[in-house]
Amino acid sequence: MKNIKWIGLLLCLGFVLSINAQQLPRYSEYMFDKAIINPAYTGTIPYINSTLAYRKQFTGIEGAPTTQFLTFHAPIQKKNIGLGLKVVNDKVATIATTSFAGMFSYYIGLGNGRLSVGLEAGLINQKIDFTNLVRHDAVDNAISANTQNKMVPDASVGLYYQTKSFFIGWSSFQLIKSELNFTPDYGRSLVSRLWNHNYVVVGGNFGKNEDLRFEPSMLIKHVSPVPIQIDLNAKALIKQLIAVGATYRVNEAIVAMVELQIKDQFRIGYAFDYTTSKLASYQNGTHEILFTYRKKLLPPARDKEIHPRYYIY
Repeated sequence: MKNIKWIGLLLCLGFVLSINAQQLPRYSEYMFDKAIINPAYTGTIPYINSTLAYRKQFTGIEGAPTTQFLTFHAPIQKKNIGLGLKVVNDKVATIATTSFAGMFSYYIGLGNGRLSVGLEAGLINQKIDFTNLVRHDAVDNAISANTQNKMVPDASVGLYYQTKSFFIGWSSFQLIKSELNFTPDYGRSLVSRLWNHNYVVVGGNFGKNEDLRFEPSMLIKHVSPVPIQIDLNAKALIKQLIAVGATYRVNEAIVAMVELQIKDQFRIGYAFDYTTSKLASYQNGTHEILFTYRKKLLPPARDKEIHPRYYIY
């Protein structure tokens, strides 16, 4: 009986990998602030930018993932660097993971565009609430009766290249691959390891004027041994007031999204994921809402020309 319960607990720890196909949270509106998927994006736009988002995945399934994240970043244009902060809170069943990271980027001119190199470093705290596990025996000395926390260091890197009509980026997360060892005081060790995640994003920005801009893009995600995941995206910005978009997450979901600009500094976005996988019969889709605050910065005095929009963001 105890072995069965330990197998169940291991399955619980693997929930993110088996259902989400990755340990890191999934996002639908990353196109509106790419700093969440690439630290090299930090400070690449001439704005003080802050984004707050909430995501409820697979509604209708008990214990399904819920995610909140906050990003804040801005350029220091005279130094060719960007600085930022990222906080992510992700909860799946009885497991809650919170990460805190500082972001740094340095950019240089390259050809007709700009190349950024980014670094992200911080801490990951993972908490397992063993008290909420379903037990057949009220007392089991093999399983902790308390909530346990483990905190480990983490680091990520990224590259990002952009012109007025093209962008491409690569990022790699959880480089340290830290171990999270739970319940060592109970005679058994339950170890969860952080795995390296890699992202590649590529896309373009088309349109002859600011009344209508169109951005197709693709995001490729991979964490071993899970198969590569691909998002095919299309987004349009109309009169700088409303952005509409759609994503096809291959063999998994179709996503519809919209973002509205409120005055000059505030934006609000919403995305709905319609699941196309075998999970479709057991849940009611995924909802994500996003708020953005931006304040435009003046260009450095040495710059004769600045392009505030290399692409839609």
